[in-house]
Amino acid sequence: MKLILLIFLSTCTFAKTIRIAIAEDVYYFAPAYIEILKAIYKEVGLTVQLTVLPQQRALKEFNDGKFQAMAARIKDVTYVSERAIPLETPVIENFKYGLLALKNSPQSRLEKFDINKYKVLKVRGTVMGDIFESKYQLKHVSLAKSINNAIELLKRNRADFLIGSVVFNRSKEVSDNLHFMKDYQEMSSANHIIAPELLYLKPQIEEVFVRYKAEGKLHPSKLIKKD
Repeated sequence: MKLILLIFLSTCTFAKTIRIAIAEDVYYFAPAYIEILKAIYKEVGLTVQLTVLPQQRALKEFNDGKFQAMAARIKDVTYVSERAIPLETPVIENFKYGLLALKNSPQSRLEKFDINKYKVLKVRGTVMGDIFESKYQLKHVSLAKSINNAIELLKRNRADFLIGSVVFNRSKEVSDNLHFMKDYQEMSSANHIIAPELLYLKPQIEEVFVRYKAEGKLHPSKLIKKD
């Protein structure tokens, strides 16, 4: 009987505080969202312990069970995470990602092509490339050290395409040199992600997200940091 009581108390204690992983890109581009997230969980009776990590490490540690939620990731993160359960209410809508090509290059004029006949880059440390690679089962993907390094490799014909997103377009170097391909372009959304152990609270968390969305608290102008 004492053992059962101890287990129950331990579970209750755990349930009052959860750990949320925040990828560095989310923390940098949407700092106001972090305070909103704290308020949302407070409404469902939980306090949160927030940890800012590089993108891939945040995903890995979430997948390893060290975190019960991720602040935000695109819904397609389910391609690289069996634990990920995206909420239905998006934090950011119309999130575009896919293949980028050099403007006015021969590759930029291709249509209805087989991507596995071409060399593709993804930027080291980003989750977007992993998601796209898994979704399309790509065979020829190489790593670039940075976005600028990727652009240089494209200019030197060491690769044909770069996996990127609208976030990349915030860089002048990207907007000046690259554009999205019509084919292999995805439209998703950035959503709050919970793990299976929070599934029992999903309706309540979802309800608060819906209300915050209706009240304008999740409007991009209030979330995304201005340059």
